[in-house]
Amino acid sequence: MLAVAAAQSSPPAPLAAPANARVVTMTYLKAVPGKLSQLERYIRANWFAMDEVAEKRGLFVSHLWLDTGSDEGPWNAIVMVTYRDARGFAGIEEEWREIRAAHREVLIDGAGLAALGRVVDSREFFEREPFVKAFPSSASIEGLPGERPATSSFDEYARFFGGALAPGADTVARTITRGAQHGNSAAVQPRLRFSPTRVRDEQLVLLRIDG
Repeated sequence: MLAVAAAQSSPPAPLAAPANARVVTMTYLKAVPGKLSQLERYIRANWFAMDEVAEKRGLFVSHLWLDTGSDEGPWNAIVMVTYRDARGFAGIEEEWREIRAAHREVLIDGAGLAALGRVVDSREFFEREPFVKAFPSSASIEGLPGERPATSSFDEYARFFGGALAPGADTVARTITRGAQHGNSAAVQPRLRFSPTRVRDEQLVLLRIDG
């Protein structure tokens, strides 16, 4: 994700590193009006292509694209990268140069980043242990894979995955179309767009546990 932003612009000044923490970088982008989807494609084909190499080498924990789905506001997309430790980009800078040097820019409809959008801000945060988990061990996953509903525990659900992205996973557009919060609980609706005609909406119930 963002290690790229660090390569595209000057990295933020190093933070005072606390123990048992890792750096999360948020890079805020503003797409040219009407170019948000093309900007996302550019980021995935370039920034994320390099980030995936870095993840395979253990330099990043994860990278993620988020957007508002509109042209409104001073920014309308975020690229978020989680590094392996509290050093952040400084801890991988030498290895990152090698990854960046090997990458060749992919243009989107003939356009580069300058024609599709710009970085408007970049911020670093510390995530402290215990690191957040997406699902508690008590989570259950329910769906309609056919005509009958199916329910599985988190452990059963996790067995479907082999630790690698499915083919084409990096081309799926992900947005949050609805969200509501009340106290320590919330409900959100992520939308996964696999192609112009294939879309799936999911429902997530979120709980704030131990902060």
